[in-house]
Amino acid sequence: MEKTTESKAAEAKATEVKTATAEPSTGPVRIQLAMPIIYRTSKKKGKRKYTKGLKSVQRLGRGMVRASERMGSGLDRGLSSFRSRTESSSKKKKDGAIIDSVKNFTKGAGKTLRTASRAPNDVLKKVDTKLITRQVRNAMRIGWPLLG
Repeated sequence: MEKTTESKAAEAKATEVKTATAEPSTGPVRIQLAMPIIYRTSKKKGKRKYTKGLKSVQRLGRGMVRASERMGSGLDRGLSSFRSRTESSSKKKKDGAIIDSVKNFTKGAGKTLRTASRAPNDVLKKVDTKLITRQVRNAMRIGWPLLG
C-alpha cells in the first residue's frame, strides 16, 4: 500500500519532533536512533545497626578481621618479592639463588613487616577509646587515695 502525501507529511513532522538536530534539514527526514543517557548517582552508605551493648564487640571483630587480612596481604607481598628476587638471582649467576638467599630473604621480610606493621592500628581504630579512657579515669580515682 502506498502512503498518501498527507500521511508522509505527518510522519515527517513526528520524526522532526523526535530527532533534535543542530540545523533544520532540507532533505528527506531520517530517524536517528541514539543511545540513552544514563545518569548514575552514588548510593548512600547504610548505617550499621547494633544491639545495645554489643557495638564495641562487633567493631572490635571487624578490626581484628581487617588486621588479619593485612597480615595475610603483607605475607603475600613479602613472599612474592622473595620468590621473584630468587628467580632473577638464579638466572643472573651460577648458584645465584643460594648466594643471594639472605639478601632476598631480608628484602622480602622487610616488605612483609612494612605492610603487616599497620595491623595493630587497624584494630585500635575500631576500639572506642572514649570508653576505655573513662574506665581508666574511674580506676585512677579509686586508686589514688590508696596510693597516697
